[in-house]
Order: sequence, then C-alpha cells, then structure tokens
Amino acid sequence: MTQGPYVWDHWDGGLWQLERPACRKGQVRFALRADRQGAPSERHEKAEIGLYFKPVCETGWRDLGLAVTDPPRWSGQVLVWAQSAYLTKGRVISRLCLKKGERLQAPKDQILAYTERVRRPYDPFAQRIAFAMFDPAQQEFVDLPELLFDPNREELAQAGYDVSCNEVISALRDPSFYYDPHGRLHMFFAARRQVARHPLQNSAVGHALWQEPKRQWLLCKPLAVAGSAVQWELPQFFQAESGRLQLLVNEVNWDVSSSEKALKEVGRSHHFRIFSADSLAGPFIGESLSGIYLSDLYGLHVARAGQQWFLSGFFEGEVMMSEAYPLARLDEEHVARCLPYLAKAPLHF
Repeated sequence: MTQGPYVWDHWDGGLWQLERPACRKGQVRFALRADRQGAPSERHEKAEIGLYFKPVCETGWRDLGLAVTDPPRWSGQVLVWAQSAYLTKGRVISRLCLKKGERLQAPKDQILAYTERVRRPYDPFAQRIAFAMFDPAQQEFVDLPELLFDPNREELAQAGYDVSCNEVISALRDPSFYYDPHGRLHMFFAARRQVARHPLQNSAVGHALWQEPKRQWLLCKPLAVAGSAVQWELPQFFQAESGRLQLLVNEVNWDVSSSEKALKEVGRSHHFRIFSADSLAGPFIGESLSGIYLSDLYGLHVARAGQQWFLSGFFEGEVMMSEAYPLARLDEEHVARCLPYLAKAPLHF
C-alpha cells in the first residue's frame, strides 16, 4: 500500500501541455490530499489541493505539487470562464514542482474554484469559496480576489442557511457552476438549511448568482429540493434530453446517533440521487438511483466530465483514490456492477 499522502476527491482539469523540452499533452487532475499524521477522518482539517499529470497513452500519474497551499483549502472544481482575461490577478498561492527546463501550459481561461478555510478567532469554522488561475508566464497559481464568495453568518442566516452547525464539512463546499438559457452564471454548493429536523439531517444545495455589472456574487436562498440527508455532496446540474433541468447530488446517510465504532460496523449508505425541475425555481423532485452500504470503500464519488459520467472511490484507512471509471448509464444496477473495478484501479503517483 502507498505511504504517500491521503488522496481522495478529485476533479478533471482537462488536457494540459508539459514542455520538457518536447511538448507532451496529458490529462490533469486536481485532488484533495493531506499528510498521514492523524486518522483518515481528520484529513479535512489539513487538506490541500494537489495537481497531477498523466501523459496521453501512459498509465502513471505524476505529482506536480500543490495548486493551492496553506491555509487549508479543499473541494476544488474547474470551470472555463470567458471573462477571466479581465480579472485582476492577486497574490501567489502556489508554485509547481517542475524539473529544470519544464514548463506547463494550461487551457485558456480556466479557473479553479475551491472551498477555503478561514482562520478567524471569533468563528473557527468559517469557510468561503475562493478562485485561482494558473499563470503560465511565472509557472505559478495566483488567486482572483474579485471572484471571492465570502458571505458572513448574518447574511447566510437571513437567506435561510443554518449557521449553527460547527461541522467543517457542512457548508460552502463542492462549488459547481451552471449557465442558464439567459447566459447568467449560477454557483451551487453543499450547505445546510434552517429546518426543524435533527441538525445533521438538513442538507441543502446552496445557490449564488454572478452579477456582471457589480462583478460580485449575490447570495440566494437554498434550492427548493424535496428530501433531506446527513450530507449532500458535489451538486451538479445538467440538461436532460427532455429539456428538464436535472440536479445530481452524492448523498451520504448514517445513523447520526451511532458511535464511531458502530458506524464502522454498520457503514454509510451512499446514494446517487437525481432531482428534476422545469427551472431553477423548483421544486426539484427526485428518486434514489442507488443505495449502497460500503465496507472496504470509505466513500464514492460520481462526477461529470464533458458528456461522460465517472465513478470513483477512496479506501478506508488508506484514503487512496481510485481511477475514474466511466459509467454507461446512471442506474442502480450499473453502478453496483462497476464497484468491484474501483478496488482494482488505484491511482499511482
């Protein structure tokens, strides 16, 4: 088993070019990683975002270092934004670990969005969504302060978000993006809403709208989604063939009253749940695609890259990510059939 860092959730970064001195095109992935001091469950407290490169027609992944470093930053997504050429570049947040003579070239106008832990004495669990891009001239990542999404607790509460739960993993994470038919850019994120339920069963999909004239994010109410869970992760939007708007979430459930020992014995229930609606106004109604209790796997991850869905997992104890396995379709039978392949395809760095 690997003795490297814990590596878990990862995101497709598209095709980049590595010049050394010949030009090689390869696949890039951003992945959450943390050193192995402490238990796997503590990894989010010290998570960073690593960048990995795999040349086309090769199998091994190369670790190019950190895309974003201290303070702890995690849950990255990649998007393409045409207006990025007009954004003001901020401070340097990371330099890559390249060999002498090597240079990396990223796709034009590609932006990395991620959840950033903020050290505030009065609010130890504060988080916000930050943005960065790769500067090819200096071979380093710089932040984009104009895009920062940092609502305060009062603003979140007024919009209907629960700010009472001091769980690092509970809010303002897993940002994703969607352009509506009018060309407006929406951001969605995992959050918690104000409801009269158990404080760990009020997951929600948060929503913000980019206001181009003001060049800032407008915090909106959580989406009207029918259902609840301990955790909703990786909200992703796509258009169905019928034309209806569809929302996929990775849903995690467990008995919130169970001890940690009992939880390991019983396991987590992972669902891939799709909700649909005629518009963002909702309501989003859906059904469970799969409900699978995991033993060897610590978690599952369904994500979309281009027009293809991929399934990946990470392993308890090792927290080592598997290769992304392409899904022919999203249904319970097919997902269950693909699970055995995950253990056979760990990422090799």
